[in-house]
Amino acid sequence: MSRIVAMEEAANRGDLADLQWFWHHMLQTDVTVASAAAKRPSIPR
Repeated sequence: MSRIVAMEEAANRGDLADLQWFWHHMLQTDVTVASAAAKRPSIPR
């Protein structure tokens, strides 16, 4: 959980690389996240 908080804080500072990697990984490996993202056009795929 601390890693996710650190990624969010970094994203707030403009460093989005780790957060983008995390979302890419989650979209590739988690069916629930992938289906939620498919229904939300604002989430990058």
